[in-house]
Amino acid sequence: MTYTTFTELYHQLQLLFQEKEYPTAIELATEGLAQFPDRRPVLDYWRITLTARNGDTGQALAIFKDALDHGSWFSDILLRRSPSLKPLQEDPQFEALLIRNQEIAETDQEAQFPYYVLRREGKCRSGGAPCPLLIGLHTSGGVVQSSIDFWKPAASLGWLVAAPQSSQALMKGAHVWDDREISEQEIKQDYASLIEHYAINPWQTILAGHSSGGETAIWLTLKGSLENKYFLAIGPAGPFIDNLTEWENLLTENMPIGLRGYIITGELDDIISHEQIAALVEMLNQAGVETDLEIVSGAEHDYVPDYEAAIRRGLNFLVG
Repeated sequence: MTYTTFTELYHQLQLLFQEKEYPTAIELATEGLAQFPDRRPVLDYWRITLTARNGDTGQALAIFKDALDHGSWFSDILLRRSPSLKPLQEDPQFEALLIRNQEIAETDQEAQFPYYVLRREGKCRSGGAPCPLLIGLHTSGGVVQSSIDFWKPAASLGWLVAAPQSSQALMKGAHVWDDREISEQEIKQDYASLIEHYAINPWQTILAGHSSGGETAIWLTLKGSLENKYFLAIGPAGPFIDNLTEWENLLTENMPIGLRGYIITGELDDIISHEQIAALVEMLNQAGVETDLEIVSGAEHDYVPDYEAAIRRGLNFLVG
């Protein structure tokens, strides 16, 4: 079966896993390699865990080896703590593959975490006229390139766009912002580096993010981690969106003054909770953080050109 998006295939794999239809799920994940080659690490991990769940440890090890041969790698936490892989633990072949996996991961990540910069040619140079800055955080389980199209409209308008990549890797091509303290430290370091190397107007700085990157952008802005007063969140998702009481400690009299936000969601986005986001927007406005919500008709969770006009309106709402 052909799926329009990887998200559709992923949801089907989750459903088959829950129903313990392991052979069907293995077949689906294997077929998905041809249609979504750029998501091979995710599909390889599914194939390994599903095959182990199906009781074929020998084949699971073979798939693990083949995945490494094709350049995939996985975090040691995933491989050590997954209940699905419990039958492989302490197997000498598995231990040998774990060592090889770590070697591949370390080699692959040596130069993987600098920020990606977009700007007009010759603009925003240190010592020159300062540019407004947008720091764009990628989606959970992705990389910089997963969300970069959302930030290009700002670059086309003369903004300096910096897109950092989280160092928290689940596997090759899948990085997350789950540890908030690590995320905060890294983004602050990136911001300090940007100030050093480019001409930036701190009063026109927006912290933006897609999906869990959006939730992280809101959290860091309310916390006052950077000098920014503005956030732009696209389809924000994560534990704080799921449980709005998590924001109460930030929405106090001690939060930075003059904060503003703009949240954009896709009408057909089934990854997020539209109700929770609307409730968060109301909560922010009641706390004095002027926040607007725009819904893009016909759009789903991932980037489509229809988002661009909304992003431009968001930039204008935030900094005028």
